[in-house]
Amino acid sequence: MSRRSTPRLITLVAMAPSGETFIARDADGVVRLYAPARPAHAVDGETVERALLAGFDRVEMCFASWPELDAERQRRAGLIRRDVRADLTTWDAARTRRAFSQLASWIVSGRVTSARRVLQELLHAPVVMQEHTLVEEIAELLDRCSEYETVRVPVDAPDERHAVARARMHLSPA
Repeated sequence: MSRRSTPRLITLVAMAPSGETFIARDADGVVRLYAPARPAHAVDGETVERALLAGFDRVEMCFASWPELDAERQRRAGLIRRDVRADLTTWDAARTRRAFSQLASWIVSGRVTSARRVLQELLHAPVVMQEHTLVEEIAELLDRCSEYETVRVPVDAPDERHAVARARMHLSPA
């Protein structure tokens, strides 16, 4: 009788809402940052936490292959693009509440940054400005976003390399 080895899975740890930049743990357990036009490089847990604070969505989904991971990454990025580009001037209260339901599921699944972005867009929708109960529901969802944003990483003092970069961009010191 032969024993089967357990499949070595790849994990999509986190990704930018656009899907272009993401962090994945390979089958060997090495966590790497993948960004356009740059070679992937190993990162530590603190870097992951900083990416989450900077707006990445936590994913933590396992895949048997890189093409499966890539398909999920593209699917998630597509969801955000469609929702953000919605014509909010045509929405009524019922449509807005259906969106709230979807956004609540995003929050629970770790897509807090994306949910917050859409909720902030919804604050400007004509129907929301007319119905104050919708504003209250948005406030509740934004509070829920804050509950799920538990990552707290202290920011180190800026080093010389960052100071030079800020000077080049004509930014004041942090």
